[in-house]
Amino acid sequence: MSFPMLHIDHLGKAFQVDGSDKSVLTDLSLCLDRGEFVCVLGRSGCGKSTLINLVAGFTFPTSGRILVQGNPVERPGPDRCVVFQDDALFPWLTVEENIAFGLRNKKRYQDRVASLLDMTGLTGFRKYLPEEISGGMKQRVALARVLVLDPGILLMDEPFAALDAQTREEMQALFLDLWARFHHTVLFVTHDVREAVFLADRVLVMDRGRNHQFMDITLSRPRNRESEDFSVRARALRSML
Repeated sequence: MSFPMLHIDHLGKAFQVDGSDKSVLTDLSLCLDRGEFVCVLGRSGCGKSTLINLVAGFTFPTSGRILVQGNPVERPGPDRCVVFQDDALFPWLTVEENIAFGLRNKKRYQDRVASLLDMTGLTGFRKYLPEEISGGMKQRVALARVLVLDPGILLMDEPFAALDAQTREEMQALFLDLWARFHHTVLFVTHDVREAVFLADRVLVMDRGRNHQFMDITLSRPRNRESEDFSVRARALRSML
């Protein structure tokens, strides 16, 4: 029997606020196939980051369930890795040491670390400390640090939001190149409509209630941000927010 890579089934999450339940997610269902790229778009407070934390196993649903290849998510695991807006690098470790940090046998995976340094354009910075590199470079390190673990699912929580516009576009292009190479399943949270159109196979538009909507992005890759087809889809997504 074949299972989807990620199955989110009637998911709900509520938090206790001043002695009463405050619902953040309500009745959300979503399936991602292996290698699919889904962006999650929505206004602040609609539960996008909560969704990432639930799939990562950092917190637990109030209702519904999350399955990875048919198995329930009960805790964090190496099959699901998260890249946050804050790079969260260890300041006392070099670029290379940060990338290799999660590996149990660092000598065994030296070639993989070296390969990812090359793919992310970091080879010349391998001995630098985080304070010695730019914000864009730090996000490259954060990305390489999860890719070296070879997870089945990448959970991206607005990872490029703090970058300047040019660096952000460079990181989007780099990430798509790596996704095409490794075929990870990606759940990518963003508040940027154009980023969603550029990256995703499919976009989930969330609101604060049950009215979650989906849009397939059928544009061929690589996508031209200046094309009319691109703009049409961006306008359609914006109208759904």
